[in-house]
Amino acid sequence: MKETYPAYGHKYGCYSFSTCILKPLSLKRKIGIGMDLFWEFSNIKILKDQDIEVKHDYEVIRLGINIGHQFDFSHLAFVNQIGVYLYAKDKSDGPIY
Repeated sequence: MKETYPAYGHKYGCYSFSTCILKPLSLKRKIGIGMDLFWEFSNIKILKDQDIEVKHDYEVIRLGINIGHQFDFSHLAFVNQIGVYLYAKDKSDGPIY
């Protein structure tokens, strides 16, 4: 769920799908590249507030690619990723996530 301004405002559903391919550098470190798909219904309201027409709910899908690093520590993994949007009709969050 995602909540819009003001606090305790309307709540919207949000979904994401992420996949990543990792290449081991050592026993504890890996690097990877991945793809992300985000679908947040709050973006429909954001676009309509900016007077941008939204004909279908699928228009608010955001597609991005990411690179990342994973550090394995016993049964725990620390993951860092940074990504860039390839497609996003709503650009209010900027190009990087």
